[in-house]
Amino acid sequence: MAELWLRDPYLPPLEEDQHILNRTPLAEVFPEWVGSSLRSEMQTLKASLSSQLMADNFWLTTISDWLALVFGGEVDEGERIEEQVDLFIDIMWMRFRHHDSVESRADIMKLLLPARRSLIVKPYISAPAAEFSIVGDLNADDIAGLAPSKQADIYSLVFGSDSDLSDLSEEENASQNNDFIMSAVETEDVVMQPVVMQPVETGERDDRYISMFEARAEEIAEFFFPAREEHSKPRNCKPLVEGLVSMRKVKDSLFMREDFQASFRGSELYKVLLIVCNPYNPLENSHPDVQQSFRLYNWKVAYGQILDRWDPLSPEVNLPPLIERGHSKFNTEHFLRFFGKRAEIHPWVAYPTACTFLVSEDAFKSNCEHWLIPWLRHAKYETAGWDLTTVYRQICQHPVMTGGADHTRPVKRLLDDVDPCFAAILLETRRYKKTLDTINEEIFTKTRSGTNTANSGSGDQTAASDDPSVADLSSTALPAWYTEKGCAGCSGQADSDRCVRFIEVEDRSDFMREYEYYSLTVHEGSERLVPKKKGTDDNLGPQKYVSPQELGLREITARPSDHPVWTTCKRDIVRLVYREGNKLYLVGGFRYKAFSESTLKLLKYNSLLIETRAMRRRAAMQRWDYGLMSGAGTRMPTGGRKGDGYIPYSVHRGDTIDDIKAFFRSALDSDILIIAAKSIYQGIEFDFKTLTNNSGLQRLGKYGLTSYYCVNYIAPIHRDLDIEKEGRRYLHPCMQLVKEGCGEHDFNFAYVDWGVYFRTESNAVWCVSSPDIDQSLKANS
Repeated sequence: MAELWLRDPYLPPLEEDQHILNRTPLAEVFPEWVGSSLRSEMQTLKASLSSQLMADNFWLTTISDWLALVFGGEVDEGERIEEQVDLFIDIMWMRFRHHDSVESRADIMKLLLPARRSLIVKPYISAPAAEFSIVGDLNADDIAGLAPSKQADIYSLVFGSDSDLSDLSEEENASQNNDFIMSAVETEDVVMQPVVMQPVETGERDDRYISMFEARAEEIAEFFFPAREEHSKPRNCKPLVEGLVSMRKVKDSLFMREDFQASFRGSELYKVLLIVCNPYNPLENSHPDVQQSFRLYNWKVAYGQILDRWDPLSPEVNLPPLIERGHSKFNTEHFLRFFGKRAEIHPWVAYPTACTFLVSEDAFKSNCEHWLIPWLRHAKYETAGWDLTTVYRQICQHPVMTGGADHTRPVKRLLDDVDPCFAAILLETRRYKKTLDTINEEIFTKTRSGTNTANSGSGDQTAASDDPSVADLSSTALPAWYTEKGCAGCSGQADSDRCVRFIEVEDRSDFMREYEYYSLTVHEGSERLVPKKKGTDDNLGPQKYVSPQELGLREITARPSDHPVWTTCKRDIVRLVYREGNKLYLVGGFRYKAFSESTLKLLKYNSLLIETRAMRRRAAMQRWDYGLMSGAGTRMPTGGRKGDGYIPYSVHRGDTIDDIKAFFRSALDSDILIIAAKSIYQGIEFDFKTLTNNSGLQRLGKYGLTSYYCVNYIAPIHRDLDIEKEGRRYLHPCMQLVKEGCGEHDFNFAYVDWGVYFRTESNAVWCVSSPDIDQSLKANS
């Protein structure tokens, strides 16, 4: 039977093993070994040390637990004790003598790999992680049972309340304090204040609800705070999912009752939810299974919603301020090394979107509030006085981010010292920023435009209208998309010969509603492509067809290849405008030959590397499931997973360097598309930046967007109700990387509400507003 190993042996950072090296007898014996050079003498000294360790139960337990952590499996505690002790001594001696050098770690791995087979009985299904100094390290024996009469409650263990420990025996109390309470006391400055968090009694408790509260609390405690002997074993989050679903099903007619809320505030469930939701504890990294569960279910958000629903009258929690204005003692090199070496405060596995936290100042500030500053404070890193703008700019000026040739050796030393995944993030961030700068310069050059379109977003913000996609012709403050009628190359030409075309359209949405889910095609009879699934499968009836000519759609195509704009301007942009009185509304646009060949090659390469997993669409669109559509970024609950929430698509992970590179590819594609779309509508960057910052969305790169990768995508006439705020329609960008092997009337893009359709081609970008009807034109059979 083949052995199942989920990972290579895990060698903890040296600082995590330092307490072992500082303990007698290792602390006394190893310095004496340094002066010994004879092999026979070393063997004698090692045999003596081995005898001391084997005679001490503390050391036998420590060695067994350490090897189980390293190997990720149950260690044979029978006849191979001596072999375990010898291996442990060899490794600790190498760590003492050579510290944590790359060569030393490589030599240690050479010892571990062959030893694993002889020392392990059975690998763990999910390998254990190091027991980081977080709330999860508190005495799990006293948490799992949740019986107040016998054990200190969870709240006491976290916040170190002496009064709540008074019922314990003297011996139990000492054990609690020695082993676990100190970890809570040491982090007192970074956890929620106990006085503020005490339950607020506003009504009589009702025991009818207690059994439900106790059951949910026990499930949560067993998963996040298991007994010490259970800590490294696999954990199953299925009971938590079932419990979360049941809590969400509690109707407002019940949880708004005063007796329900009073009982909830006095329950163990209330206390354990406060602990899980505490932003100052990197609970996410307490165990590999906990990490992976956070990727699928953001427990802090999910349980925070329950707290908000079931305890609406609770006073606000006074957490320590995240940002304290004042003198900053920030040192970039120290920060990168301190943070980079501590995998226990790296969130990439639980929150894959966090790996792009350095791609922009807004992304950095958002991640600082979400996890970076709270987790740094938990790790005793001083953040007082941080000005986030200054801190971010200092990080960006570090040689590891600029990539200066004069700093090759310092950069290499830094990258060798930090966790490999963090090193990959630094390098990918540098590549990402340089690529975007190059493409921004490529699309917005001075020779192409008479106005500075690359930075014209600020001009849109100061326009008379609150909506930068609206041009009020009675005002002197007009948006850049209206004032830019061409570029320097065509400034003296007639409007019809300029590289920017304006086409007025009519609002035909009322007329077009009756054609929703029709198939739009130029083909007739047997030449029409038929649905992949029959109409009887979805109860929508037989498929109906309509042609662009029947709907009176106007075709928009690229300028001929011999048109002067391709030599003088190197671009062809169409802007669709709708006139209403003195106002012009930008409702869409198109750009042909948007990217250089090198950028187009990069985008094609990224799309090939990104793992694609088909999404299930609504029934009327599922009929045309010929091609593939997959998502990137973060999505709303879809109903396909029990207990689902607002989380990244399952394709995104942060476990390995390859996972991180894959996420950066998706982020780069998304942000390149936004840059290209700015040449159609300069306010698009401002729109998405504002929406992302105001809503707290998780980011795919700079913005809280969701991207979709489509291959041979076919859809009927339909609406996509993505983002609409206070009646405002936001323009969304799309791009066509490759179009080949089909007719000129196939796979085009119809903008039905405005009575037009674009003849698409490779290397094209367009923008449409989400509430409008659109679809792809069907190919023939």
